[in-house]
Amino acid sequence: MPVRCAAFGSIAKGWASLALRAGVLAKVVQERLGHSSNAITLDQYSHLADGMDRSAAETVAEVFGK
Repeated sequence: MPVRCAAFGSIAKGWASLALRAGVLAKVVQERLGHSSNAITLDQYSHLADGMDRSAAETVAEVFGK
């Protein structure tokens, strides 16, 4: 049975979501997905940032030893 494009799109979106939540740089995700710019990637996946703000703040605080 041939693989449909919709299936590939779902896999790519799932991978991108997991990668961004794991802290992979958006630029890396952009290149892997073949987006022409980082803005496209961030526009499509910006909803993931909602839960990542606190984690980012804690990571930076650790760098400064607070």
